[in-house]
Amino acid sequence: MTLMPLYIPITLLEGFEEYRAAALALPLPRPQAVYSANALHAHLTFKVLMAEWRQEGTQLLYHQHGGGYGLEPQLAVEDYEIRVSDRFYSWGWQRKGSPVYPLSPAMPEVRRKRHSKHILLNCLDLPMVPYRVMFTPMPGTIEIMHRDTCEFLMGLPDRQNLIIRPYPVDYGWGALEMMRSAAPEASFNRRHKQFALFSACRLVVHNYLGTSWLETLGLNIPTLCFYDPATNIYREETQSKIDALQKVGILHHSGKDAARFIASLGHDIEGWWNKAEVQEARCNFVERYANFSPDWKEQWEREFEAVLDGAY
Repeated sequence: MTLMPLYIPITLLEGFEEYRAAALALPLPRPQAVYSANALHAHLTFKVLMAEWRQEGTQLLYHQHGGGYGLEPQLAVEDYEIRVSDRFYSWGWQRKGSPVYPLSPAMPEVRRKRHSKHILLNCLDLPMVPYRVMFTPMPGTIEIMHRDTCEFLMGLPDRQNLIIRPYPVDYGWGALEMMRSAAPEASFNRRHKQFALFSACRLVVHNYLGTSWLETLGLNIPTLCFYDPATNIYREETQSKIDALQKVGILHHSGKDAARFIASLGHDIEGWWNKAEVQEARCNFVERYANFSPDWKEQWEREFEAVLDGAY
């Protein structure tokens, strides 16, 4: 409470009346319903207009757009987005007493190159100062993620066919230099779009549990993750599905373990991925937390027509 007046944006204090007037003066007719999956995060004009329009009857339809939702014990953005929405769409999970409805997100078609030799390491990095409290790496544990990443790289038996996708923002940790030192034979790729790289590799490894591992799991792309179990904590109803993914080798608690597991697979990653127990664990998890469907357009059409027809 002491710090809030020092850090709250000027447009929400001294400049609010002027900003609100400018937003309301925009030549936009008030719609019956508005859909978004990210505008509540950083689009102030959207938030001002929705606050005004909802008082006049506009419905806000909001969609989950990342990882952590439905999984972490508490997620501030999840609570906020559900609270201000008329209908909140999840990637499969539901929440008692809240207007949460599963709806597949828009997903690109991914055509995998089945005979690729490449393994992709998809990386996260984060600022040196805390900017929000979550069950993810923060200053003090981000260093563990960097260490695990380097240990993973040094433990891989084949780094010639390794592609590393660094996080697009450099936060000053020297993460790129550390990875280059740990795996000088690897190639680094920031140029290609994420899904293009996913489809071009025989295995996608994530050094964190965020959005991208849900995407590769949901698209049935061979996926492996390593993370710090003291940092990433899950809801009680989720833990059994997380444990099942760990049992079949999708999740690992250290970079070393992940590298050893990949080495044990040899060249038969597809054989491991298509085992009945691996696919069962994946499907059980995906059904609730990454339920991506090729008929998402039809789902959206049915849902939005029902909203506009007044069914909800």
